[in-house]
Amino acid sequence: FITSLVNQSLHSATHDNLPLLTAARDKRLIGAKREPQTNMMVPRFAYDEAMSQIHANPPQWPVPTRDVSEVRLALKYKPKKTTKKLLSKTADLNVDIIDYPGEWLLDLPLLDMNFSSWSQTQFDALKGKRKELAQAWLAELEQIELNADADEKQLEKVAHAYTDYLH
Repeated sequence: FITSLVNQSLHSATHDNLPLLTAARDKRLIGAKREPQTNMMVPRFAYDEAMSQIHANPPQWPVPTRDVSEVRLALKYKPKKTTKKLLSKTADLNVDIIDYPGEWLLDLPLLDMNFSSWSQTQFDALKGKRKELAQAWLAELEQIELNADADEKQLEKVAHAYTDYLH
């Protein structure tokens, strides 16, 4: 979850992937960046390592949380309140995200799965109304030639269809 949240935040300037964040939904979120650790006694969240594992061929799950770690995001946004607008056209908000081992309970079903088997489980769950809602996304997936070079436009269509399915 944290890897995804950080990734979506870092790409918020070019992608509309945070509809529940009011500033993003209202097009007031300008962007985000990672900031240096403020507490050097707490390890840095392994975002880069997690993204490397996700982008590996074949993709792999990031290494599970073993100890407390943190990452700080600096969000730049356009203020909504008139008083803040008078002071500056933009504002910054630091968000400290703390990862701790307690979340692993939610991931217990994943312990016996690799990325491929988890993906198959997700496809197997497409039944009834869920499958009906996923038709456009599944149709776009069928167009991908797995042994060909990646077609960025085609992948963008798949991503949009998947996003529409989720909403």
